[in-house]
Amino acid sequence: MIFSMSANLRFKGLLTAITWSVLMAITSPMVQAQYTINSEFGNLTDCDTATSGIFIVWWDNDWNYAAEAVVLLDSMDGYKDDCVGFLNMQDTLNPDDGYFYNIYIHHPGDIFPDGWGLGQGTDIYDYPYLTIPAGTLGN
Repeated sequence: MIFSMSANLRFKGLLTAITWSVLMAITSPMVQAQYTINSEFGNLTDCDTATSGIFIVWWDNDWNYAAEAVVLLDSMDGYKDDCVGFLNMQDTLNPDDGYFYNIYIHHPGDIFPDGWGLGQGTDIYDYPYLTIPAGTLGN
């Protein structure tokens, strides 16, 4: 069967649109969303940070907890994947609103509030955050 030139062009256009839609459906979950920093306790002048996925880890820049942050981020990414993927849980509001979920590595005498331990809190923005004592994951 012979198609007219205009039918041929419409068919090619339709194939292009279908191909583009399929490629977007396949690749869009792989594109990592960009999150914004929103922290009550950390700032980029006094702190170093590391990020992965929805998480940002903060520590006082007078100490080097980069290696500990990598271990922590790897663990948190795995926990998140299991909770969201297998347990049908949802992310916290932080990433839904476009912000990183804050995790603070701390110890006495750093810039973070005194009295922090290992725990979960809620900041002035009503977002949850995690505190973890330095040395908990090793260096």
